[in-house]
Formats: sequence, C-alpha cells, structure tokens
Amino acid sequence: MFAYISGSPFVIQEIYGVSPQGFSLIFAVNAVGIVAASQISGRLVGRVHPRRLMAMGIVGSLLGGLLLIAAVLAGAGLVGVLPAFFLAVASIGFIGPNATALGLAEQPQDILGSASGLMGVLQFIIGAGVSPLVSAFGTASALPLGLTMALMSASALAVFVTMTSARAAR
Repeated sequence: MFAYISGSPFVIQEIYGVSPQGFSLIFAVNAVGIVAASQISGRLVGRVHPRRLMAMGIVGSLLGGLLLIAAVLAGAGLVGVLPAFFLAVASIGFIGPNATALGLAEQPQDILGSASGLMGVLQFIIGAGVSPLVSAFGTASALPLGLTMALMSASALAVFVTMTSARAAR
C-alpha cells in the first residue's frame, strides 16, 4: 500500500501524463475498491474463515503487482497499469481487517491496545522503509513500483504461509 501511495502519483502523472485531477479520480476509484472489498469481506467472514479471506487478499495483491510488471514490460500503457493498480489496492480490503482480527484474536484482554498499537507502528515502519524503493532504481519507468509491490506482496505471502503453517502445526 505504501509503495502505491508513494509511487503512483509519479507513475500516473509523470510517466503516463495524467492530469492531477485525473490522478485524483484514479486514486478515488482505487479507494472505492478498498471499501468494496472490505464490505465483501465483512459479508463473507461468517461463512469463510478470516485466514482464507486474508490469503485471498494477499494473493490478489501479489497478482496486481505481477500484472503491473507485465503491463510495463509489455508496454500496455495506462490501460494495462490501471487494472493492476486496482487489483493490488482493492485487495487491502481483504487484508487489513482480517489481519487485524487474526492478529488480535488470541491476545490477552489486558494487552489488546498495546498489540493493536504495535501492529499499526509496524505497518508504518515497513511503509517508511518500502517507499524509497519505488524510485531507488530510476524514475524512467513504472517497473520499480511494480517490482516493489510484487516483492512486498510475495514477502507478505511468505510470512502468512509461515505463520499459519506454524499455527497449524501446534
């Protein structure tokens, strides 16, 4: 998410020539995607376990990053980039709420506030570390943004699989 927030204005406006107003509209559509995915996740959570919903979100985010890389390499332009952004960003609606619920589910009642605070701080620390990667390898292409988004999603998937496998083994 932080890679998208820090890199998408440059990519959409500078590389693809979209006006600031057009960028605002694109950003808003992606935000609506998060809300819609959150609503869908909320309706499904009674029938589908939060782990599965979170896994769907992480895989969606990874696919969005990979689609972004493919769109850039294929020279698909804005028409290829926008659906990739939407998929990656909307997936946050499945990841965020379920990650919070799962992360806090087994914490003792008296430390829930601290556990929630730690989760929030870690998100911002990781985001602050990831944001510079978007432009670390040059600004002539959206490829660094796609690589960063895909890498972070793949890392999230690896952590998720490791954590849920360890839990299942107990």
